[in-house]
Amino acid sequence: MPKPSWEASNNNAFYGYLKFLDFQNNGYDLHVTFQKNKRVHVSIYVLGGAKIFPPGNIWMVIETYGLKLPLGGGQTIKNKVSPSSPLPSVPGYSSYPEFFMAENNAKAVELGIIAPKPQPKPTTVSFTISDFPPLGS
Repeated sequence: MPKPSWEASNNNAFYGYLKFLDFQNNGYDLHVTFQKNKRVHVSIYVLGGAKIFPPGNIWMVIETYGLKLPLGGGQTIKNKVSPSSPLPSVPGYSSYPEFFMAENNAKAVELGIIAPKPQPKPTTVSFTISDFPPLGS
């Protein structure tokens, strides 16, 4: 499964978009556009350029540490790009939606649209010699 390609925008209002190529066999391009005002939307195009997602885009919900699709958004996308076949599987991910969201979240962190998830602090354990019983006991 190819990683999505990044295409920077010439428009000052946009950073650019991730282009998911996984549905070209079905005749569609799936784009996720990252705006400089920290809005993110999904668009679906017929190969050749015509946008087919009436009445507009699917706007992602921005949460503190991640993007998410609005309720029903994932099913709407699936119904457009792969209506009669299952979504592709992606090695290392439990599902295509998990891959899709991981790629979008990584780009949103890179662009400063969302904050990276805090990593748990490693716990350190220290031992002293007195923590162990004497040999032979």
